[in-house]
Amino acid sequence: MYKALMIEDHKEVRDFVKEYFDHKEIEVIEAQNGYEGLAILDDTIDIILLDIMMPGIDGYEVCKQIRSQYNTLIVFISALSEDENQLKAYEYGADDYITKPFKPSLLYAKCLAL
Repeated sequence: MYKALMIEDHKEVRDFVKEYFDHKEIEVIEAQNGYEGLAILDDTIDIILLDIMMPGIDGYEVCKQIRSQYNTLIVFISALSEDENQLKAYEYGADDYITKPFKPSLLYAKCLAL
């Protein structure tokens, strides 16, 4: 079974993704902010689903810190759809980017493709 770490401050989004992924046999570990996500992250995580706009520490900084220690796959999930935001995410080390709202089936397909 694969393990995904979802770092997202909106519980509804975490629940939505977790419910879908549970049926696809991907365990979703939830973190409600960047600090919590960084504390949970370890070598058993296969992919990170990372929001950008979160209180405390934003997703860009979380990505930067992850990349300093891990090569884990990172998919940004954000309401920020402008090209500049997506380019910045890739500059910080994102492997992919999906904008909200999204279908969980598309997010799942992106995860499998990576």
